[in-house]
Amino acid sequence: MHLQQLSYGSRAANGVIIITTKRGAAGNTRVTYDGYVGWSESYHLFEMMNADQYFTHKNLAYANAGSSTVLVRALDANGDPVATNWADEVYQKGFSAESCFKLFPELPAIQIIFFQ
Repeated sequence: MHLQQLSYGSRAANGVIIITTKRGAAGNTRVTYDGYVGWSESYHLFEMMNADQYFTHKNLAYANAGSSTVLVRALDANGDPVATNWADEVYQKGFSAESCFKLFPELPAIQIIFFQ
């Protein structure tokens, strides 16, 4: 087993490249961090019909079209009408975050970036 496989475990299965130099360069290494944290929320939602208004509207539309179809509300396990406000369920406050670490070694041709 190669030394690289011992060092990196299962990650070495796809190959590991290790670059070594005979001597390093003395100097300053810079580390920077950029981050963002925020919340998002819908600004203005349209007024929606409730379940009773929707069924009344749809049944009137069917009647005006000459159809005998009548929509009936669904009931939950307690026998109460089901009335879900989908706008409240879908448009909730959202959280987002982003992080970026950058490592700038002394050698100008090398830049290492870590994203989250």
